[in-house]
Amino acid sequence: MDIKDFTVMLDEYIVIDKKDGFLYYWSVSMAACFLFLRVNKSLDATILHI
Repeated sequence: MDIKDFTVMLDEYIVIDKKDGFLYYWSVSMAACFLFLRVNKSLDATILHI
């Protein structure tokens, strides 16, 4: 089999640091990530959908 025969699909959200890419939080729910950011307002982080 060739690698082209496989399909990988992810539908998850992560909260990462904007400067160094440190992973703070992972979830399948976008709402949970927004809640994490709201609670931790001092973090310079963003949500990334993968």
